[in-house]
Amino acid sequence: MITGEEIKNARHKIGKTQEQLADETDYSLRQISRFENDKYLKRYDKVLQLIVALELYEPVKEEKVDM
Repeated sequence: MITGEEIKNARHKIGKTQEQLADETDYSLRQISRFENDKYLKRYDKVLQLIVALELYEPVKEEKVDM
C-alpha cells in the first residue's frame, strides 16, 4: 500500500505545495492533507493497485525548483 509519507515525498520531489496539488487533481486541500497523514488511504488501496497493475499511471516527474 502507498503510504502518506510516500505521497508527501513525491509531492516535495516535484516541488508542489499541497494547495497546488489539490488544484491540479481536483481534490480538496483537506483531502490531500488527509492522504499525507495516512487517513482514508485504505479506501483507495484497491483502486491504486488496479491502476498500477494496468499501467494506467504516469511516473512522477521531478520539476526543477528555482532557488
